[in-house]
Formats: sequence, structure tokens, C-alpha cells
Amino acid sequence: MNRPASPSTFQNPWLWAGVALAIVVVTVNVIFVLVAQTTNPGLVTEEYVKHGQHQHLLDAQYRAQSQRGWDVSVNLPLELHSGTTTEAHVIARDHSGAALTGGRVEMIWFRPSDASQDRGLEFSEDSETPGRYSSALIVPAPGVWDISILFESRGEKFLLNRRVLIDPPPGYVRRTSALERIVSLLIDSP
Repeated sequence: MNRPASPSTFQNPWLWAGVALAIVVVTVNVIFVLVAQTTNPGLVTEEYVKHGQHQHLLDAQYRAQSQRGWDVSVNLPLELHSGTTTEAHVIARDHSGAALTGGRVEMIWFRPSDASQDRGLEFSEDSETPGRYSSALIVPAPGVWDISILFESRGEKFLLNRRVLIDPPPGYVRRTSALERIVSLLIDSP
């Protein structure tokens, strides 16, 4: 008696389902690795409890500087490349647009993935342009950096935070970080 020929192994739907599942798992893992390499790894701190307990002081600082109406901005080149030297500027104006002179500016660079690479930078006031503070900046190692600019004048403080990416990969498009969105919510709230 002749038996009907069994279907080929490649015609078995369970085999194709298993292959499809394997492809999905590998694809998802590749996506996770790519996202992990291009997003915020989180700020490293050994004293996270202390910082968390004092968060209300930071919130009060942001509200006070919002009410003061100062406009403090940092000017950095759009593309930063590690190992190069560039000029960084901080421009400070009061609520009426007048230059804030006689202030002190400090910029702190935080490396989210390695606190040992953190560094500080002092600015000096530009004698030709009131309210403008300048400093030579040696651009640090490639990757994600958080910068905090502390401006002090007239006994008041202004804190400004930014995230920068040094030597971004080709085709990279910058998005607003979660920290920037949170700070903007704090400042814009009544």
C-alpha cells in the first residue's frame, strides 16, 4: 500500500511560526541595544537620598528665579567635538532687558555615566559687552553630558540646566530631555 507523501518540512506552519518568533526576539533586542546607547543612562550620584530630600529647595529656587524674570542663556556651538577648544558664552539680562553685570558664572559638566569625569568651569565678564560672560571650553569626551550653569548677581542665584551630546552619531536628531520638560513645567506653573 502506498502512503501519501508527507508535506515538506518547510511547509510546516509551526516551523515558520518558530522562525518568525526568533526573528521578532532578535529584532526587539537589537532595538533595545540601540535605544540604550542613544538615551540618557541617568545621572550618577552616591548621595541620591540627600539630593532627593532637598528637591524642594531646588523647586523653590526655580520658582523664585521665574518670578524674578531674569533671562540667562548659554551659547554653545551646535556641534561639539571632543578634544577641541571653543568659546562658551553666558548672557544675562534682568526682567526689563538690562544687562546683569558684576555677576559670577560657573558651569559644571556632569557625565551621567561616570561621575569621575565631572568638571567645572569659571566664566569672566566680557568688558566690551555688559551682561556677557565668556570662557574657553575644552570639549570633553564624546557622549551625553548634563551641564548646570549657576549665575549669581545682586545676591540672587539663577540655575540653568542643559543636556549636550558631544560627537553625535550621523543622522542624530536632538529631542527635549525629560529633565528639560520637568524644569519647564516647574517654571511655567503658577
